[in-house]
Amino acid sequence: MALPFINNTRKGRDQMVSIDLGGRITKAVHLQASADKFVMSSYALLDAPIYEGSISTDLLSAHLKNVVQLLNVKTKQAAITVGVNDSFVRLVEMPAMPVADLRSVLKINSKMYLQQDFSGYVFDRYVVPASETVAAKEKRKTDSGGLKSKMLLAGARGKLVDDLQFAIKSAGLVPDHVVPSLVGLVNAFERALPDVHVKGVVALVDIG
Repeated sequence: MALPFINNTRKGRDQMVSIDLGGRITKAVHLQASADKFVMSSYALLDAPIYEGSISTDLLSAHLKNVVQLLNVKTKQAAITVGVNDSFVRLVEMPAMPVADLRSVLKINSKMYLQQDFSGYVFDRYVVPASETVAAKEKRKTDSGGLKSKMLLAGARGKLVDDLQFAIKSAGLVPDHVVPSLVGLVNAFERALPDVHVKGVVALVDIG
């Protein structure tokens, strides 16, 4: 679930703006790829907008325009994070199926698979590579009545995602990714300390 330009999966992608909409402070960086490393070309810290209830698209758009002005960037590609109050990330086991089918199933009945109602959410997933033997895999298929996959499932409120995309476009940017803030933390750790990342379990704490 890493950003595409970090994984070099999209030809020509060499820079991106990343924005973290915190509760009190909005943090933004402009990253550029250079050979096998990344350079932080600029960054910005702004007080978060003050509002009651949910933020309006007009207020959010104006806030993002201020972010772009402070960063002084030409690239239009932008990734933005969604906080823990409006998104979730969890490990689950679900029947193996294409991602489009998975989204349809969870849209209809998320409570059956997640033991919690996530009506109005949009979903994405990362299938965890299987390390079990063929025999163990067949046994699990028989025991469960069908082959299941372990996956990292992420979800966010659909209306918020729509509002974010609208506000990003209104600010003159192109919405490339809407990412749960928890995923961004893990991706950053993996990229910064790959040797530590592969050794075992690590506790990551975001103190804000």
